[in-house]
Amino acid sequence: MWLHQDGAMVINDADGSTIWSANTSTPEVDRAELLNSGNLVLKNSNGRILWQSFDFPTDTLLPQQLITKGKRLLSSIGPGGFSSGYFILYFDSDNVLRMMVVLVQRQIQFLASDMGLGVTRRLTLDFDGNLRLYSLNESTGLWGISWEAFAQECNVHGVCGRYGVCVYTPKPMCSCPPGYEVSDPADWNKGCKPKFKTSCDSQQVRFVELPYTDYYGFDLNYTQGISLEECRKICLKDCSCGAFQYRVGFCYAKGELFNGRRTPSFPGTIYLKLPKSQEVQEPSKFNESEPVCNSSQGEVVIGSSETFTNGGSNEYTHFFWFALGVGVVEILFIVTGWWYLFKKQGMPKEGYQAITDQFRRFSYAELKKATNNFKEELGKGASGAVYKGVLNDNRAVGVK
Repeated sequence: MWLHQDGAMVINDADGSTIWSANTSTPEVDRAELLNSGNLVLKNSNGRILWQSFDFPTDTLLPQQLITKGKRLLSSIGPGGFSSGYFILYFDSDNVLRMMVVLVQRQIQFLASDMGLGVTRRLTLDFDGNLRLYSLNESTGLWGISWEAFAQECNVHGVCGRYGVCVYTPKPMCSCPPGYEVSDPADWNKGCKPKFKTSCDSQQVRFVELPYTDYYGFDLNYTQGISLEECRKICLKDCSCGAFQYRVGFCYAKGELFNGRRTPSFPGTIYLKLPKSQEVQEPSKFNESEPVCNSSQGEVVIGSSETFTNGGSNEYTHFFWFALGVGVVEILFIVTGWWYLFKKQGMPKEGYQAITDQFRRFSYAELKKATNNFKEELGKGASGAVYKGVLNDNRAVGVK
């Protein structure tokens, strides 16, 4: 790095060629300073800042560094890489912080898990599209995650690229749906590509069922209160519809297939449009033995070969036995409940009933008679008044 006499600060390559310049060619520049905050500044002889690196963030924000309109965070292509990545964080004209949150006021606050003074921190838009706050462990010299915008990596938009599906197995990994293959095994942001040529002939296509799966967003239309068959026909007639999601009367025809994710708790199903000539055994399931994410160090290692496998009904076998077990438990509860009700009806309704530990349960009429209509109050406690009473066998008692 050089600071020339004309005020230009440049970085030269080994051959002497300029690869970066601060565009500060003015003789007013007197010196360059690297402040304790991490801000690199150019000052004049009076100490006034003429240029500062804080005005040109890359993928990281340091303490006291602001992100405002006209500025943006751009992720890197990968861990340790310096090429531009695929994720940008910026304010649009509507004061919306794109990709992460919608601002409802001019200031928004996030709290780190180790909130407080004395900790060195940095805010980084990582290569996987997640915004993370890192805190420095002074004793080890390592950075640890103290806050992140998405605790679940599969919720990051586009993390597995076009057509890709983020799967929890139980940790997240990327995969391709049936009929698709990975575009670039070294870069999952490029997603998947079809193995077939797209056809608009409705007689030549079919739908493959992907349970618990969703491609969030990019809906061509939304229809409520229709059947699965009606939803299928909507997508079948539209050449631009690549799939549809259906759940309990709700139909979502999908155009672009981005933000794919699969979770066992998701109640919907994606029906993927494929040519009939494309061989796919159903039901399709995920291979759960591929590389997964490692979020403990803030590095998402989402990368694998095609992880949908064709055929296999093991998943549905497990589901059948699980449903059967739940049904048996419910039947036992019902039978036990009916037995308890019939037994209770057979007990005497007046007087008292003997409990297993020989305590008595008195009716309101018996207590009223024993206390002479709650005449003599002995005292009051946290649970109410206590009245003097005499039972039929002449024993004195206290009644609450």
